[in-house]
Amino acid sequence: MISKIFFIFLIILLSMVGFIAYQNPQVVDFTLIRGTTFHVSLTVLVLFAFCLGALIVLVVSIIRDARRSFHLRKERKVQKREVEKLSAYAVILERLMWGRVKEIEDRVESISKDFKEEGRFLRVKAELYKKKGQWNEAYQIISQLRLTQEPPRISTMMEEARLAKAAGLAERAQMIYKEILSINSVYLPALEGIREILEEGEKWGEVIPIQERIIRAASTNKGEEKERLALYRYKYARQLLGMSDEESALKGAELARSLLKKEPRNRGLYVLLGNYYRRIGKIKEAIKIWDKAFSTTHDAYFLTPLEALFIDEGKAEEMLKRYAKATRENSEDIAVAFYYARFCLENGKVGVAKKVMEDLPEKAEGYPFVGLLKASILAREGQKEAAYDTCAEVVKEEGWLKIPLVCRACGYHVSTWRDSCPNCGETGTISLELS
Repeated sequence: MISKIFFIFLIILLSMVGFIAYQNPQVVDFTLIRGTTFHVSLTVLVLFAFCLGALIVLVVSIIRDARRSFHLRKERKVQKREVEKLSAYAVILERLMWGRVKEIEDRVESISKDFKEEGRFLRVKAELYKKKGQWNEAYQIISQLRLTQEPPRISTMMEEARLAKAAGLAERAQMIYKEILSINSVYLPALEGIREILEEGEKWGEVIPIQERIIRAASTNKGEEKERLALYRYKYARQLLGMSDEESALKGAELARSLLKKEPRNRGLYVLLGNYYRRIGKIKEAIKIWDKAFSTTHDAYFLTPLEALFIDEGKAEEMLKRYAKATRENSEDIAVAFYYARFCLENGKVGVAKKVMEDLPEKAEGYPFVGLLKASILAREGQKEAAYDTCAEVVKEEGWLKIPLVCRACGYHVSTWRDSCPNCGETGTISLELS
C-alpha cells in the first residue's frame, strides 16, 4: 500500500515537473558562491530545492526514529532488569514469610547492589535480622531507612523505637517515642511505648503523667485506663514508702492518704500506711489506720497487725475488747472468730476461746485450722487424748496445711499475704477466706 502511494506521488511530481518545464523553458543564472555562476534551467532549480528539502526532512526523521528506537531498547532493558529484581525480591519475601532464613541470606546479598538503599530492601534486611534475633542490626537498618525519608514517617519511627527497645536500648527507644509525640502529641502507640519502658524500669513517678495523657487521648477503654492509673499511683506510693530517706517516705504517705480518699476499700493502701506509721514509731496512727481498715473492709487480716501493736504496747486486754466487739458485729465471719480464739489461747483465755469456738456456725467445721484450734483448746484443758484424736482427724484431710489466703477478684490461692494478686494483678484483693 505504501509503495503504491509512493509511485502515485512520484508520477504526480514528475508530471508537475514536466508541466513546469514545458511552461517555463527559460534558463536562469544561479550564484552559489560569489564569482561562481551557473546557467541552470528554472525547472531543474525548483526540482533541486524540493529534493534538498525532502532530503533534510528524511535525515531528521531517520535521526528521530533512531533516537526513539534507542530509548525504547533502553527502557525495555531497564524493565526487564526490574522484573528480574522484583522476581528475586518476591522469592525472598516468600522464603522470609515461611521463616526459611538460611535460604535467603545469600539471595539478599546478591541483590543488594541492585536495590542499594531502597526502602523495601532495607525493610527486608531488617526483617531478616529480626527473624535471626539480631535486634541491634535490625534497629540499625531501620534507623538508616528513616534517614532516607524526608520527613520521616511515623510508622518507620515506631518500628525503629520497638527495635531499639528489643535491642536493649530503652533510653534510645524512649527518645524516638518522644520525637513522635513532638509531631503528634496524642499518638497513642507512642505513649503506650513510653509507658511500657517506664513500667519495666518501675519508674512509677514518671509513668503516672504518661498514663494521664493516655486517658485523655484514648477514645475507648477509659475505665480500664483509669484503673491502670490507680494501680500506678499505688505502686508509686509503695515505692516512696519503701525508700530510706524520710522526705520520700513522707511524700509516699501523703500520696497513700490521698488515694485512700478515692479508694477507701483498697486494702493495700491500709497495709502500706500502717506499716509506715509503725516503722516511724507513730503507733497511735498505725492503730487508727488498721482500725479503719477493718471497719471499712471487714477483712480479718487487719486484726493480726493490730494484735502485734497492742502486744508491743502491753495492751493485750485492749485487743481482746476489740476482738469481742468485732465478733459481735461480724457473727457470721469465721475468720474473725478464728483469730479471736487463737489470740485468746495465746493470752491464756482458754474459756473465752472455747466459748468463741462453740458459737461458730456449722460450716466452720470443714476448715482444718478450726479443728487444730479446737485441739489446742482441748490440750490446754488437759484433754490430751481428745486433742490428739481431733488432730488426727484434721491431718487426714488433703491439703490441711494450706493457708486459705485467696484473691477475692479471681479466686487464686496464695501462701502468704501480698498487696497484689500474682495471677490477675489486682491490688488489695488478697484476704483470709473462711466464709
